[in-house]
Amino acid sequence: MKTKRKIADVYIRLSTKKQEDGMSKETQEKECQKYCEEHGIFLRKIYYENKSGITPYNRPVFYEMIANQQTKDKADIIICFCANRLTRNHVDFYPIKSLVDDHGTKIIFVKENITIEKPFKAHEEFLIDIIVASSKFEVNHMNEIRKKGLIERAKTGIKPTKMPYGYKMLKRKVVIIPEQAIFVKKAFELYSSGKYSLATLPNELYEQGFKYKLQADGKIPKATLACMLKNMFYTGFYTYPGVENIIKGKHKPIIEQDLYN
Repeated sequence: MKTKRKIADVYIRLSTKKQEDGMSKETQEKECQKYCEEHGIFLRKIYYENKSGITPYNRPVFYEMIANQQTKDKADIIICFCANRLTRNHVDFYPIKSLVDDHGTKIIFVKENITIEKPFKAHEEFLIDIIVASSKFEVNHMNEIRKKGLIERAKTGIKPTKMPYGYKMLKRKVVIIPEQAIFVKKAFELYSSGKYSLATLPNELYEQGFKYKLQADGKIPKATLACMLKNMFYTGFYTYPGVENIIKGKHKPIIEQDLYN
């Protein structure tokens, strides 16, 4: 009598759209498919997600898979290339543990060559705890390094964030977009006259022929306008989290300091 082939679903996760650290979508998929072929497992479905795993409840595809595993149509096995693709935090780990203990799902991590099945043993949970903690430390450590790098870059006069309306990055330099800059300056001039509020200024700009290019109807939203009028960047200076003093930017100002004030 032939043994029924086990059915597996595969979960693949990328932290970024282009991940080149040996965790690419192609690598994960290839290794999981190879594992299924070598062990006579029928690969039924591949769940693919492009989300960070460090924040709990942040992966809709992951929780879709968890929900599907609690139905009659569940797979026998969940296969993942490695443990940190499946979870990088302890909150998301508990639904996985529940699949093993309450629903009889087998979990396989290909890279670590770890198989977890009911009952979820103490030493297995301890091992996963170590892997999750190590992954979390790695992410937090890298974030600290990136944050320090961004602060150092900010101090050079080039703000390491998305450019506000009126500017763009061109060959590593911040340059003015003339048509947008005219809109920005006019918005400051009209608001500083005291004749217009944040509620009435968008209409006034539009009626005078000043169109906001990022909005289909050409009318700037009130909240966007409020942020624009508070943005010191247009004066040639800016602030940045982690830097105590105001920084003089390398970009040209669109408005004078007096008009901003």
